[in-house]
Amino acid sequence: MSTILSSEEDETETIEPTIEITNDYITITYDSENENDCSDKPTAAFDLDYTIIKTKSGKVFPRDKDDWLYLYDNTVSFLRDLSSTHNIVIFTNQSGFKKTVKKDAFIEKCLNIIKDLSIPIRIYISVQSGYFRKPLTGLWELYKSQSTTSSLSVSQSTVNSDDFYCGDACGRKGDFSNTDYLFSHNIGINFYTPEQMFLKKEEHLEQIYPKYLADNIGRIEDIALPTTTKIMILMCGYPGCGKSSISKTFGIPLSGIDIQGTKSKCKKFILEQLKNSCNVVVDNTNHTKANRNEYIELGKKYDYHCVIIYIDNDIEYCYYMNQLRCELSKGETKLVPKIAYHTLKKRFEIPDESECDTLIQLNFLERSLNRDNVSAKTFIGETF
Repeated sequence: MSTILSSEEDETETIEPTIEITNDYITITYDSENENDCSDKPTAAFDLDYTIIKTKSGKVFPRDKDDWLYLYDNTVSFLRDLSSTHNIVIFTNQSGFKKTVKKDAFIEKCLNIIKDLSIPIRIYISVQSGYFRKPLTGLWELYKSQSTTSSLSVSQSTVNSDDFYCGDACGRKGDFSNTDYLFSHNIGINFYTPEQMFLKKEEHLEQIYPKYLADNIGRIEDIALPTTTKIMILMCGYPGCGKSSISKTFGIPLSGIDIQGTKSKCKKFILEQLKNSCNVVVDNTNHTKANRNEYIELGKKYDYHCVIIYIDNDIEYCYYMNQLRCELSKGETKLVPKIAYHTLKKRFEIPDESECDTLIQLNFLERSLNRDNVSAKTFIGETF
């Protein structure tokens, strides 16, 4: 572990940064003596790459732990001055840390940055998708929960009016994304670009909200199920399309991998329902014909009327709802990774009437959102 020496040559006191490593995030904390209570100061939060540092090699991604230098000539002096009035915090999304050597190299790079800056600082590193990855707010909530010494709860003391976040990913032409801007929006604090912050450059940011906040308007309508004694319902659609919300309205026992835990347990539950002449809803994505047929054949064997309810919601909107439920549950509802959506989209087969006894296709959306109603309290997720 790196050791931070006092700037005074005759000082022998050393302070070691504290490192916490979890499956979701890594935190590195360097608090100098008497700086542990940081709740009274506002927070100056920054992204890391291309906000505080850039690659020395000129490549987009660093070649090794030493391939970095400060983005601007005044970065160090600016942050040192700012640390007298603000808590300096860095929030950064990183990936590829399954290999320990890469994770250790990145931690060492962060420790070298801390050592060079020689100011109290906290670095929060997201290492996988989910609640603790920008633009979701888990890292901010983690920071506030660790830093506040007030008797107020985190939710009550989350934002100081002088808090701000600075990052380069804000949806400008040439930016790889707008996750930094969305992160600050979802927290509810002011946002600045590195150019605005370090170079005092005037810059107007025109935010174009994602289509799902403007174009996708819908409402839940009544669903008329067939009037038959024995019925099996197969839900079909992307994660976040509203399958589970609709399934719960039927008052019929639910079966699904998310409910029973595994596909084998799911099928076992379904089989028990069928043998006992009880209705059942199969609440899975059921995205291929072969997958749906597996359950429909079981239903036919026990003389069930098989219904497919296909929710034809836009995949962009579904991915947003996936992020929203993860955010609102503070990570208790796990985020379905973006790569899973790409895989489902590639293999998705739209159901047709020949597969079942009744096909119901729904083109509405689970909840209505409109760009005109977007406010500081509206969660905005990453685009698909």
